[in-house]
Amino acid sequence: MKILITLMLLSSTLACKTMKNRKKDQQIINTNELKADKKAVLGDINEVGDSINILNASIEGNNLTLEVSYSGGCETHEFKLIGSPMIAKSLPPIRSIVLVHLGKGDDCRQLITEKLSFDIRDFAYTVSESEIYLNLKGFEKRILYKFKP
Repeated sequence: MKILITLMLLSSTLACKTMKNRKKDQQIINTNELKADKKAVLGDINEVGDSINILNASIEGNNLTLEVSYSGGCETHEFKLIGSPMIAKSLPPIRSIVLVHLGKGDDCRQLITEKLSFDIRDFAYTVSESEIYLNLKGFEKRILYKFKP
């Protein structure tokens, strides 16, 4: 019986990171959260990813910052922001975009909240100062993007 309990404790300890290590990982994520180190691209907006909640979206200059939450904690997750090459003709025009979450099969259940920042220059309507609405799948409001040369 003692052996069974010991094995159960050992396996649960190895299954996921300790709370101390998780907090340390979150601190690393938070130090990089405002850098636009990811570049948004035009492509297939029907690409499927893992579940994600988009909590907030804001634009500063040519960077779109998204506050997101998802479950995980044991693997490094990747994100892609993809915009449709087609735009809807309106004033200002509208471009559909999607955030693709690649969780890499992470089965841990910690709720992660993270800020992601993307360079969205490829989503601009023209190269001069222009406006376009970005219709982000999973986010209820349209986002007005004014391109800054």
